Formats: sequence, structure tokens, C-alpha cells
Amino acid sequence: MVKLDNESFAAAVASTQGFLVEFYAPWCGHCKAFSPEYGKAATALKGIADVGAIDGSVHKDIMKDYGGAGFPTVVLFKGGERTEYTGARESASLVKWVTKRAVGLRAVASIEEVGEVGPTDSTFVIGVFASTPSSSDAALRDAFLRAAFADDTREYVTTSDVASSQCKEVPCVVLRSPLRPGDATITWGWQVRTTMRVRGRWSDRVSEHTRAPSVQLTRVWGK
Repeated sequence: MVKLDNESFAAAVASTQGFLVEFYAPWCGHCKAFSPEYGKAATALKGIADVGAIDGSVHKDIMKDYGGAGFPTVVLFKGGERTEYTGARESASLVKWVTKRAVGLRAVASIEEVGEVGPTDSTFVIGVFASTPSSSDAALRDAFLRAAFADDTREYVTTSDVASSQCKEVPCVVLRSPLRPGDATITWGWQVRTTMRVRGRWSDRVSEHTRAPSVQLTRVWGK
């Protein structure tokens, strides 16, 4: 982990690989409590993103322009963009958050690779896209990626194994959730088809939506 100053911070902001920065103050109790977890994250992120820290109580102009409302504030700089981390102050959550933004979503060979989702597992949202998508499909893939980066409560992965997806049309999105038995599929049109258990029986429900795919994800699975 690098201790940053004015000059090295400018290089961090310009990083194309991804540079994680903690804005801290020596007197900040929350910063002291977070320090061991941030150190663990720095070790885990070697080869994925650079990690550093800067004393915001000394470099007040940098804190004002790039930091947050208080200490500690953790920000990822990549390609000229600033993204503030607002999750739990623990290493595992931070590492997962950075990895998704620095490396991208994990690609799986098939939906079966995700495996069965147990009651303590994360919900998986699987984007199924053709290996050579059309221009319109590429736009839907971009919408899926925006939804993934805006949602840190679920695991987002992609696959181009159209045959195993059981989707009636592609692109589509498949949900593997520990909260509901079965899968739910969004067909990226105006229809959302969900399979759920009602009074001991499986039933299908088809509903009409006229919102963007990223909003549909929130509306269907946002509980």
C-alpha cells in the first residue's frame, strides 16, 4: 500500500488499471478501526488494482476536490472516473467491489457452472448474450453491465452458452436466488416471466413492464 502525496495522488487519479485510495485522518477513530481491513484488502488486490492512502487532514485541497464528506472515504479511480465505495468497512466486501470494477464481470462457460444456490449463498444474476451480439444486443449488454455495477447485493456473471440457458430468446437474464425456489427470466422485451412457489405448487406469472432492463431488475428482485 502506497502513502500518497500531491504528486503521487495525481498519478493515482490518472490510473487506467484502477487505483483505490483511502482518505483518512490520523485522529479519526473509524479510520483506525478500518485500517487492518484496508490492509487485508490491499494484499488481496495485488495484481488487480493499486492501493494507497492519503491524509486528508493535511492535503485539504485534494480532500475537498476528490474525497468525501468525512473520514474514512474510499474511492476507486480508473480511466479518469471516480467511484466512491459505500459498502461495509471490511476487506471481503471491498475486494469484491473493486474486483468487479477493475477486472469486469466474471464469465462462466454455462449457467450450470454457477451451480445450485444454497440458502446462505448470494443471488446470481446471469446475463446470457450471443458471442457475437448485434448492435441492438450490445446496447442491452451495456444496460446489463450498468445494472451490475449499480448493484452490489447480488453476484452478476455472463455467459455465451445460449443452448444451456433455457431462454426462449437471447439476450436474456436468468436469476438463481436462494430466496425463491426456481429461476426467473427476463427476456429483455416488455415481458417479465417469473417462476415461483405458491401454496405448495409451482405457478408461472407473466407481467408487463415498460421500464428499462436495469430498472426491471430492481423491480422484480429488489426486495
